[in-house]
Order: sequence, then C-alpha cells, then structure tokens
Amino acid sequence: MDSQAAATPEEIWTQAFLRVQRAIDVPTVWMAMEAARPLALEGNHLIVGMAPSDQYLRVNLQTHEYATAIDDALAAVAGRPLALHVIEGFAIESYHRQQEQEAIAAIEAQAPRSASRPEAQRPEPSAAAPHRPEPAQPAPSYSTTSFQAPRSQVDDSVEVIPSWDRLNERLTTGFKRMPLARYPHGQAAFLLHAVKMISATMDLVMDAPFGQADPIQERNLAKCIERLGVTVSLDPLFISLELIRYRREMGRDIGFIPQS
Repeated sequence: MDSQAAATPEEIWTQAFLRVQRAIDVPTVWMAMEAARPLALEGNHLIVGMAPSDQYLRVNLQTHEYATAIDDALAAVAGRPLALHVIEGFAIESYHRQQEQEAIAAIEAQAPRSASRPEAQRPEPSAAAPHRPEPAQPAPSYSTTSFQAPRSQVDDSVEVIPSWDRLNERLTTGFKRMPLARYPHGQAAFLLHAVKMISATMDLVMDAPFGQADPIQERNLAKCIERLGVTVSLDPLFISLELIRYRREMGRDIGFIPQS
C-alpha cells in the first residue's frame, strides 16, 4: 500500500489508473478507465460514471480479470479495501435513488418469505379423536408459463439482490474472497451458490418466464451468465443448463423447455 494513501475519488482513480496501466497491457481497459469519471466514495465502493455513448467500454471494467486488477489497484492506493461501481451518467443522485429503490425492493422481496413461515406448529391431534387422513393435494402443474414455487421449495438461505449490476458485483467480489477459488471443487461450490442467486434475482426483476420477458431483461440475464462464465472459466451454456436444472428442481419457470 502507498505510504501516503490517496483521499479523494479523483486522486484514487488517477493513481489506480497508473497502476493498472503497468499491470495490464490491454488498451481497451485503459480507454474504459479514461472514459470513466470518479464521482464519490460510498463505503467500500468508488463510484464512477460513464457517458451513455461510452457504455460499450463498460465490460472492460467488469470482466473478472480486469475488475480484480482494478480493485486491487484501488485498495493499494486508498490503503483499504475498495471496489469499483460503475453507473451510467454522472449524477450521483441517480445512484442514491437506485440504492433506495433496491433497498425497498429487497425488503418487499423478503416479506412474502417471512409471511410464508408458519407462526406456530399445528397442535397435536387429541388421542380420542379418530385419525382422518389429509386430503390428497393435486400434483403441481409444470408448464411454460410463470408460476410460484411451493412454499416448501423456496430457498430462504439465498440473498435476493434486486438489480443485475449489483448481482454482478456481488458475484465477482464473492469469488475473489472465496478461500477455495483456486480449486475445482471450490469453483463448483461457488457456481452452485451463484446459480441460486441468479435465480432469485430473476424471480424479482423479470416480469415473465425467461424466453418471454422484456428483451432488456433477457440481455441482462445473458450478460450475467456470460460474466459468471468468465469468472469461473466455464462455458456460459453449461451455466445456463445448471440454472435451468436448479429452477426446475425448485418448481420455477424454465421458459420453453418441455417439462415431464
């Protein structure tokens, strides 16, 4: 770390850029960093903005290899852990509004799960009362349209992240901090957890089964899967297959794939 840590967003970004230039000989990454404007420090994130016309460069700041090098440079310059967060435009107020909307969405997403948990256990039947078998429940209908999973199949252990950008960041930083990330079994464990997180975000932000949802949401989902593929060095097709397998197992929609 630098003996005199940089304090302002501008200082941090300028010095981090010089470090990245020495570490990564990829001109498109340099172009992306030059196009980004540092806006603010928010907790452990440096917020930078990019003009709408420069959004095509954004992937160079978010690919796992380059994002890791940038985050490492930011931490070295700032003297503390720091991660990059990229927004479209240069209004920090838009970022704050997005944060508020995501916080509200996260609360709303957790509310049905909390409500679905029984408040108290069902009382034991009286010894004198004759046993009456429960009526048979109809089998769940699996179709190509969206439906809610049975309550028993909702995975309450999965964090619900209400935006694709935030999910991409969480997956990238989570993989970097995973102690077994260098080993195949560690990468496999991370992949299984990442698939659950992607599925939870799909349920929250996609208004129809994938394959039928808004094209923008379809592209966001595809980009998330592709970025995860780069992170774990796996073909996005296989990640998509694991995602479909998990959603089918949980009773969630799986688009146009026939269900037996």
